[in-house]
Amino acid sequence: MLNNKGFTLVELLAVLAILVTILLITIPSVTSTIDRTKNKELESKKELIKTSAELYISNNKNFLTTVNICYIPISELTQTNMIKETNIINPFTNQTITGCVVLNQSENQYTFEDECDTTITKCLTS
Repeated sequence: MLNNKGFTLVELLAVLAILVTILLITIPSVTSTIDRTKNKELESKKELIKTSAELYISNNKNFLTTVNICYIPISELTQTNMIKETNIINPFTNQTITGCVVLNQSENQYTFEDECDTTITKCLTS
């Protein structure tokens, strides 16, 4: 009489196929959740940068230029301790976020830009 202990090869392959199917379903879901979280984190950091720029302008109104549209480089915000470099790390690249905040003075609107247009005047004069 045979004593069958253990699993057959077919049973093991069936379990393996089920596990692979579960992984194929869950990995894209987890990946998209991570990407959405990183996007939200990046947007939050951009809002932090804009808020820091508003505070920076508010603290330095006496030096504000008279042009309607001007920019504040992020480097200026970090050099004046309005924001810490450790707070502005891009979650996708793990690099410090660069760029600037553009101020439209007539509308009192602050906009984050990934690239600074240096043809625009800086907001503060020395």
